[in-house]
Amino acid sequence: MITEKYLLSPEKYKQLIERLLLKLQPDAYGKYTICSLYYDNDNFDLARRSIDKPDYE
Repeated sequence: MITEKYLLSPEKYKQLIERLLLKLQPDAYGKYTICSLYYDNDNFDLARRSIDKPDYE
């Protein structure tokens, strides 16, 4: 499994938030800071692997 992380400039962060808000809405629990954002594939392999709670080396 490959994980990539990207550091965003303030301007790119603002653009990302604006685009996300077109599709997403805050939930009933309020507004939280997201520290990690993971994009999964169409089969939800990342989510399924996470649910399985594997041992990571």
